[in-house]
Amino acid sequence: MKKSSRFFIFISFLSLCIASKPVFAEYSSTTIENGQTVEYTEHPPISTSFYSEEGTSSEEGMTTPSLESTVSKDVESEPQVTEEAVKKSVSSKTASLYRLYHPGLRVHLYTKDTYEYNVLGGRGWYQEGVSWKTSLAQGEKVYRLFHPGMRVHLYTKDLHEYTLLGNRGWHQEGEAFRSYGQMPIYRLYHAGLQRHLYTSDMREYQILGGRGWHQEGIAFYGIGEPSQPLPPNHGKLTGELIIENINQQKGSFDIRISGISSPKGLHSVLLPVWSEDKGQDDLIWYEAKPEENGIYRVKIEARHHRYSRGNYHIHLYYKTQAGELVFVTAGRHRVDIQQSRVEGKVSIQQINSQRGTFDVHVTDLFVPMGIQKVSIPVWTEANGQDDIRWYTATRQANGNYQARIYIADYRYQKGRYHVHAYIQSTNGQQIGVGTQSFDMKFDGLQYNGQYYQIHGKHGYIPIINKKHPINASYNPGENPTAKAAFNSLTNQMRALGFGISYSYSGFRSYSTQRSLYWNYVHQYGQAEADRFSARPGYSEHQSGLAFDVLGTGGGLLSQPHAVHWLAHNAHHYGFIVRYQSGKESITGYMAEPWHIRYIGPEATDIYQSGLSLEEYFGVAGGGY
Repeated sequence: MKKSSRFFIFISFLSLCIASKPVFAEYSSTTIENGQTVEYTEHPPISTSFYSEEGTSSEEGMTTPSLESTVSKDVESEPQVTEEAVKKSVSSKTASLYRLYHPGLRVHLYTKDTYEYNVLGGRGWYQEGVSWKTSLAQGEKVYRLFHPGMRVHLYTKDLHEYTLLGNRGWHQEGEAFRSYGQMPIYRLYHAGLQRHLYTSDMREYQILGGRGWHQEGIAFYGIGEPSQPLPPNHGKLTGELIIENINQQKGSFDIRISGISSPKGLHSVLLPVWSEDKGQDDLIWYEAKPEENGIYRVKIEARHHRYSRGNYHIHLYYKTQAGELVFVTAGRHRVDIQQSRVEGKVSIQQINSQRGTFDVHVTDLFVPMGIQKVSIPVWTEANGQDDIRWYTATRQANGNYQARIYIADYRYQKGRYHVHAYIQSTNGQQIGVGTQSFDMKFDGLQYNGQYYQIHGKHGYIPIINKKHPINASYNPGENPTAKAAFNSLTNQMRALGFGISYSYSGFRSYSTQRSLYWNYVHQYGQAEADRFSARPGYSEHQSGLAFDVLGTGGGLLSQPHAVHWLAHNAHHYGFIVRYQSGKESITGYMAEPWHIRYIGPEATDIYQSGLSLEEYFGVAGGGY
């Protein structure tokens, strides 16, 4: 849709049609201006689309009248608007837009059809008179569409949008009225009711803006003089704090804010709350949520205030449409926590079989003595508790705790995992709050079109061996990060006195590896060559992540002290010694203490495990 188009959606929520009383109760606001009384009455906003002659049944079994029936000529009631008035309106090229309100449906309806206005007036709709006047010939056309699935009306001045939506399941209902004249028609929106309201009355616009409705500016124009705003400093800043739903067992309560009036408009309702016991060390600013009838509400729980008992201080502020924070009133409430039993729930979420991770969530915690930390022991059923690890969960903003578990810590073991959660209270007690068990799948390797990779703790790691080749066209050159780490490593070895050459064997293209391999085959035979040289398309050197360290004589590193240091320190630089002694049947190659492969931060985990890359990630290796 074009950003410049102005359109309006009237939404009817069928679930709101059950109760007998309006969702948004009428209000009256009365003020004396120049000796005259001005009164405004508020209803829920507009919807016009669900009426049939016999009525249509909603999902709740509610039967609602239909708009089609309102224009039937078989209605006995007589129009109350005179024919002369209609002729005068037509001849002057203007028409009145009338407003009606249905208390059962809790919707407003706008119509320029006097016959419809009178018929609906006899069918339970309240006739509220002329809302504004519209031109019949001048100004921008405002088109109406209706979507039967969503039960939504759409008003737009954009003909392109009107045509486009007509091809996408919307019913085109033609021109609704014209946007023309000097009188602004304002739009408001209530987040709690999820409805829009339209008014030509600036004073109504201002009053509703101070009662939870968001002022959205001018929607379109009508014929007539613009209405006058309220006088400066009109109205009074008001709001009442009411404590409800008190739970003395857990120390929770609701604050209901009613009687809201904010002459400068209302953007949000804010309440700073703190306990007298802890001063303002446990101060939390809450934002109340809008409900029906202009009411706002927020729930306060002692667990968010370190389970403080005694008086809680509550202040009420309004944030105006201009962003100004205004104090309204204050109150207190006494909290008594009677329950002493610790409670909590443990759940497993965000299971990622590609990356081999899952999250442990500890929620709904109730710990009257306070929480020092939350510990999560995890182990696999396959290894009993031999592989148990303890994790410390991180506190979230909502008071829950969470820990991410990497199955790399369990050598990528598949199958059943056991999870417990313990609370360590501020008085030193360790208390169990819940357990969970689940089956973990791990999909392992993925092929990205160039090479195979597996997701480690910190990202994807390429896997290249005799079972997992690399594409012949892949030609990345030396990886800059790996090269920088290699330089740091070899410089440190030189600083320690090891004879390390500035030459090395790094990246090799497919064609280079092909020449090397077949030279070795011609010299030693293929079976022997396969023990120490990769076939073209199977070499780690082609990835740009592998390096052979050379001694000062130009040969492969063989000095015992240098080899030992490299084996036990390469991981500090993100490398592993790729082909270890005694692992030939797993890696596919004889021991090469000079061949190092860049992994990144997870190199330390692999080193400490004592495993080869294949063993650590649980991927196939060995021969071709």
